[in-house]
Amino acid sequence: MLYIESLQIGGAETLLVRNALAFRERGEDVVVAVNRLTGSFLEERLVDNGVRIVPLIGPKSYVRGYRSLRKLARSLITPKRAWERLLAKESPSVVHLHSLPNVFLEELPFPAARFAFSFHSAVSRVKDMANDLQWRSVEYLAQQGGMIVVISSVTEGEILDQLSPAAVSVIPNCLDVEQLSKGGLSKEAFLREHGLPDDSFILGHVGRFHPVKNHEKLFSILLEMIRRHPHSYLVLVGDGSSQRKAELVKEIDRQGLTDHVIFCGFQEHPASIISACDAMALPSFVEGFSLVALEAQSLGKRCVVSSALPLETKCRPDYFFLGIEEPSSLWADYILGDFLEPENCSDILDFDESRVVPKLLKMYQGMLSAHGYAGNEA
Repeated sequence: MLYIESLQIGGAETLLVRNALAFRERGEDVVVAVNRLTGSFLEERLVDNGVRIVPLIGPKSYVRGYRSLRKLARSLITPKRAWERLLAKESPSVVHLHSLPNVFLEELPFPAARFAFSFHSAVSRVKDMANDLQWRSVEYLAQQGGMIVVISSVTEGEILDQLSPAAVSVIPNCLDVEQLSKGGLSKEAFLREHGLPDDSFILGHVGRFHPVKNHEKLFSILLEMIRRHPHSYLVLVGDGSSQRKAELVKEIDRQGLTDHVIFCGFQEHPASIISACDAMALPSFVEGFSLVALEAQSLGKRCVVSSALPLETKCRPDYFFLGIEEPSSLWADYILGDFLEPENCSDILDFDESRVVPKLLKMYQGMLSAHGYAGNEA
């Protein structure tokens, strides 16, 4: 069983769906648990491929009865009770948490050693976002043999220093390299579609409209790029709150960049837009193991990213780390340049799902064996 708060669009959500589908393709019995259904395309993708989604609260949840009674029941049922019903009904072999439920895990009738929890970003960020009850659950799992899953060696070091877990696995995010290699929209087609000059330089960014993504830095970088190459354009893929988007539009207008920024909105397959870009920039304040960075490199794109990203994400010599405090002029130099840094590149195939998914399944089987439980379900 895989759990996440909801399947709204996001990096962790996309990763969970990718893993669930890969498990299903390998014949594993997998179910995805969420707090509520949202009607997102990620939910549709799971259902279309035969993966069940079980909401703890809401329609088709473990609260039964007529509509009015369900409404009353939802107001009375506690997260603990909802989880008890879920576990009793599904009897999972392993529960892999991709976000923290609002319940103290020690109180659930399920052994700690058969829980896994993934840190999708830095330990400090996860802790800041968790309430006291949720962080107590993390400490409980670490102390009682639950599997702590991290995405990089840096996060592993943080975990070992702060939690000293009994069990920890380093398993990176994954992508389908073969599928990405099929490409998407060509640059020429993109330029024609938007009426841009043939000598345009297209800088791409994929991410939700949230302050942590540091869009303001992107605008500053774009200004520096335009000074060097007047036909420079920024393509933004993603969405977010209307308030945040309004703030960004206002800032774009204030800096006189309206004709140089293209909003592409949410894209079910962002790689199709990435393929039309010359380079990608990710100046995030905080970032986990970015799937976007891996996808861009798989498509052969030059990338300049903030030093918040793990070193393991570098797979090409035209992939560079810069501090967000570095001047935007330096970011522009790296984006528009043609120099390389071939040192310390990972193998992009190490992040292909054909290598990562078997590691996850092996981890689950190891958890079951260590607990003395015979089973082969995810």
